[in-house]
Amino acid sequence: MVACIAARARSGSTVPVPSVHTGGPARLAGALGLLELAQLLDLAFNTRWILHRWFQAQFIALHLYDQRRIVQTVLLILLALVLMLLLGRVFRRLRGRAWAAVATAGGCLSFSFWCVEVISLHQIDRILYTARDGLLTIGWLWIFAALLISIGIMMDAFTSPARG
Repeated sequence: MVACIAARARSGSTVPVPSVHTGGPARLAGALGLLELAQLLDLAFNTRWILHRWFQAQFIALHLYDQRRIVQTVLLILLALVLMLLLGRVFRRLRGRAWAAVATAGGCLSFSFWCVEVISLHQIDRILYTARDGLLTIGWLWIFAALLISIGIMMDAFTSPARG
C-alpha cells in the first residue's frame, strides 16, 4: 500500500482515489492501493473466513454439504479461466507499460488467492497451509503478489512518461 501511495504522489496526482480524471501510473496506483486497503481490512476483520463459514452454513442448511466439492471445483476452474482471460486482457491493454502489467498481474493474483481461500477446497488447502521455510505456502504466495504490486507500481511510476 505504501508503494501505491508513493507512486501516486510521484505521478503528481492530488486526487485521493482513482477516477476518470486520472490516468497512467496515478490511476493504477490508486486502484491497487484500494485493493491493498481492502485486503488489509480483510486481514483485520477476518472477512474471508467469515464469508467461508457463511457459505459452509448455507451448504449445511440445504443438506448439500457432502456435494460441496463439486461446486468448489467448478468455482476454482471458473476462477482460473477468468484469471487467464483477465491477465491476457491486462497484458494487451498495458502493452507499452510492462511494469504496470506486472503490478496489475500482482493485484489479479492477490484477489485470486483471496477467492481460493474463500472457496477453500480441502485438497488445495492442504498445499496452501503447509509450512515452507517457517511460513505457510499461502503466506509466500501473498508475499509474491505484494512484491509484484509494489515493484511493478513503483517502477511504472518512475519509468512511465504519463503524469497524473
